[in-house]
Amino acid sequence: RQPSEGTGLVVAIEGERAFVAVPHALVAGAEAVTVKLSDGRSVGARVAGADPTTGIACLEVRDAKLAAAKLAKPEAVQVGDWVLAIGGPEANGAVTIGIVSTKRALGEDELAGTEVFQADIALPQEMAGSPLVNLNGEVVGIAPGSDRRGRQGRELATVLPADTLQATVAALAKEGRVRRGLLGVMIAPLDPEAMQQLKIDAGIQVVQVVDGSPAAKGGIQAGDVVVELDGKKVANAAAFRGAIAAKKPGTHVYLKLLRAGK
Repeated sequence: RQPSEGTGLVVAIEGERAFVAVPHALVAGAEAVTVKLSDGRSVGARVAGADPTTGIACLEVRDAKLAAAKLAKPEAVQVGDWVLAIGGPEANGAVTIGIVSTKRALGEDELAGTEVFQADIALPQEMAGSPLVNLNGEVVGIAPGSDRRGRQGRELATVLPADTLQATVAALAKEGRVRRGLLGVMIAPLDPEAMQQLKIDAGIQVVQVVDGSPAAKGGIQAGDVVVELDGKKVANAAAFRGAIAAKKPGTHVYLKLLRAGK
């Protein structure tokens, strides 16, 4: 087997245990993992858990001399902020600079249901997993390595925000996985003409209900239009997916439905 190399970040400390966030792809199927520190030391690590949805895996390292990064608060990150991406020892500590390009929004494809933002910064493969740091030395997020092209063809790094990163690592350290809510429906957006006909200004349509799912047990039917979730208007399908995924399993949710004009 060929070894894989990348960058990670110490996110949390519990006694002599340190929890390091790295790209999930970096350690998937790994038989042994070693963490190289910026001071030149190498320590063995255990994969505590992985979350393919966010692209993050959590490594557990036992070392009393480590310190966790300082994470930025969500409101501290604004479009146009300068950020530095800092690579690990295998990237020779490379540093590259860019700006925050987009506000937090729900991701696409494998990141569907997870809030992310984009930064106008090019990251080589060995810098996947690099923390993005603001000019105050706070980590605003981590780039697991999923990039896409902007409108002008420039590379935009997809960044997992610091608070989501912290929550993901905490769940992986505790349970080895991230538990998300599941309703059990296939949904589709409504076009403006349909909403005008239904006399609503927001909502999504239920296309299919999975047998035996919470949605089926709750009486939701195909063709229903969901207009509210827990008293709040459903803006679009992506926002609805994200809100449901953020619920802890076992949570009761209250939906307002439009069915047959009622």
